Amino acid sequence: KSYDFTFGFCIPGSINTWEAIYDIPPLKEDTIQEMIAHPYETVSDSFYFVGNELIMHNKARYRYVREESEVDESALETKNPALAE
Repeated sequence: KSYDFTFGFCIPGSINTWEAIYDIPPLKEDTIQEMIAHPYETVSDSFYFVGNELIMHNKARYRYVREESEVDESALETKNPALAE
């Protein structure tokens, strides 16, 4: 997948921050499971250009985990049955 962004003018030599929040289509469950099962195999390359000149290239590898809020609590096992409600 590819996403294009345009930065506004930045004063040369200044320190700036930039945040991009964008929606992507929901991932299929088998894709999510594949990414969780193979940590750091999901990768991204980011290329930054000024005009047609490449000024920076970032590579990143990702490790995905399922957030606790996404876990179906009915599927969790209790190690101590006395603690089960």
